Amino acid sequence: MSGELQVLNLADQIRDKVRTTILNSIPDEQVDKLIKKEWEAFFEIPTNRNSWDSSPKESPFTSMVKLEIKAVLENKLKEKVQEKLLEFDRLQWDNAGEDAFRKMIQAYGRVALAGLGEELAAKAIHHLQQNRNSY
Repeated sequence: MSGELQVLNLADQIRDKVRTTILNSIPDEQVDKLIKKEWEAFFEIPTNRNSWDSSPKESPFTSMVKLEIKAVLENKLKEKVQEKLLEFDRLQWDNAGEDAFRKMIQAYGRVALAGLGEELAAKAIHHLQQNRNSY
């Protein structure tokens, strides 16, 4: 295992050396131009080259920022909804107490029992089908 690790490490070292050699062979002015071009492309809003495509365009930077903002907002929204649901649930139990529990059991108890019965029957049938040749 350590032999494989050494080979991979050696391959990485060779790869880094080749990259460094190639990069060092490019004049500094060209490297600066390449960096500037990529930097500007990252922030540039693409133009509509196709008149049929009227969808709004945005820069890669804008897309990245929107995705990050969306993720943050989704997390915040989930937290707030969770808080409100817990608060509502707590208020419901404080206000209705035992009566609310009784109503919930009456409403969902039959459904839960029916689902449990179906699941047990399905497992029993599956078990019988699997083991019918062994009897």
